[in-house]
Amino acid sequence: MEKEAILSQVADTVTDEPIKIIVDVIVKEKSWKNIFKKRSTLEHREFVLKQITIGNMMRISKLLLKIDVSIINTKDLLNSGYNAIETHGDTLVEIVAIALKNTKEYPETSLIEFIKWNFNSEDLYAVFGKILQQMNVVAFMHTIISMKGLSVLESAEIKIDKNEVSP
Repeated sequence: MEKEAILSQVADTVTDEPIKIIVDVIVKEKSWKNIFKKRSTLEHREFVLKQITIGNMMRISKLLLKIDVSIINTKDLLNSGYNAIETHGDTLVEIVAIALKNTKEYPETSLIEFIKWNFNSEDLYAVFGKILQQMNVVAFMHTIISMKGLSVLESAEIKIDKNEVSP
């Protein structure tokens, strides 16, 4: 069933269908007595992610360029992961908020705060992947290539400097 759902989402992306995103929201109990009896209950909040507009693609791209992936150290993945969360966590939350809002207006603080305090790392990863799908950067690049009169199938002549080649 999961494979069918993934193929359905791919088809929705290709046909510009909006993608539904469902996030579990933990409802906090107000009294200590209820916390121990029921634990926390879950509610769901649904978002619709549509094809991202050019203006928001530009906003998101600008934010993506701010993310420095060189801080990831494969020898100390845990500490570099904590550093990445601390340094770029707000940027990723902002990207998700911009994509979900997807209008000329900047996302409300309440949406940013909702994402920050209700999305877990799996939610953020899943939504971020769908955002990249909905940005459809390949189609944007095809537009630029066609404006230049180039073809993706044409091979470029590569010049190799003998000084740059290692022995």
